[in-house]
Amino acid sequence: MKLRHLIASDASQVYDTFRSASVMEAQGRKRDYGFYEYPLDEQDIKSRLELSRNKNLGVGLFSDERKLLAYTLAYPSSLGAGLEDDVLRNVSLSSKHIYFDQLFMRPSLPAFFVGRLADYWTKLAQDQNFSGVFCAIPQNPWKNVSSTRLAIHRGFKRRGFVLADNVNLGIFTKPLWEIGEVAKDIDIEIATPGVQK
Repeated sequence: MKLRHLIASDASQVYDTFRSASVMEAQGRKRDYGFYEYPLDEQDIKSRLELSRNKNLGVGLFSDERKLLAYTLAYPSSLGAGLEDDVLRNVSLSSKHIYFDQLFMRPSLPAFFVGRLADYWTKLAQDQNFSGVFCAIPQNPWKNVSSTRLAIHRGFKRRGFVLADNVNLGIFTKPLWEIGEVAKDIDIEIATPGVQK
């Protein structure tokens, strides 16, 4: 296996992987992981991949045969201003914060791989002096149990909700502390909050 930064030619594999993990209500799929009601096309994925590449925050884990096994797409929230994204439209943070848009890991991989991927990604973010990260995880009407548990175990804290396309998204934040810094939480504003359920 090989861990590396994502490149533009990875977009098709990222999109195919994203589609394979999409959970749409109309499909009647019931599982505790996946991208719920997140209708992105290949161009949307390419745009997010390009934003992730801007700061080298897009990372992929590949098999020896160059098959994508896991990936992250993340970028400074200020760079995502031009995207059609309810979370970015409704959550306000300083430019030193990263929006962790997507994390995917094939279910067949041992769970410790996602922790190692997150460790590497966190180091990349800290090396660039970002001060925090936030993400959105579906909570209702369908809860992404796997991502919620992972976020909490990786030190994220749920700070509120955003309603997007009838999906209540939990907004989770994590400060990236450094030695010698005052340990404090992230200042966040949510313009149109969702409903806690």
